[in-house]
Amino acid sequence: MHSRAITKGWGGTMTTFKGNQIGRRIALGSVVGLGVAMAFVIIDPDALDALAHLLGWNHHGKLTTTTDSAIPPGAPIGGQFTLTNQFNRTMTPASFHGRWMLVYFGYTRCPDECPLTLEKMAIMMNSLGKLAKHVAPVFITVDPTHDTPAVLRTYLPKFSDTIIGLTGKVPEIAKVAKEGGVT
Repeated sequence: MHSRAITKGWGGTMTTFKGNQIGRRIALGSVVGLGVAMAFVIIDPDALDALAHLLGWNHHGKLTTTTDSAIPPGAPIGGQFTLTNQFNRTMTPASFHGRWMLVYFGYTRCPDECPLTLEKMAIMMNSLGKLAKHVAPVFITVDPTHDTPAVLRTYLPKFSDTIIGLTGKVPEIAKVAKEGGVT
């Protein structure tokens, strides 16, 4: 069970864009009072270009406008949550207000995909340079029984000190995962 997302705020509607490879999807939506929600379902080398495009930057560092049409419009993504970060602080969607959330659902005992994706997340954040201050890289565990704040606090710095780890009670994690499109 793995999924990755980037969202400004959390909660809104999902729109899928078709990329030049099967499985590459970007989800966008609007969030009442929080801005726009966007989800990267697959992180790959073109994700940085997609993020720069969605943030309004072209390859020459100039602002651009986008007129991409979305398919299918109106699919729900996100919602309210109350989770705990690796420093035992309560986090809600408001904690990320004004920043894009690059979200990955995984677990610390995952032997393969999770560490590779977290490494890609760290590389992507480093590649953003000055734009990184507008992005919150977030790891939401799907194994909250094992992945306590202390476990996340030990695990995540292996990849980056900037990754925010979130955990909580099983029902809340299940709710957030479902609302984030994780099945």
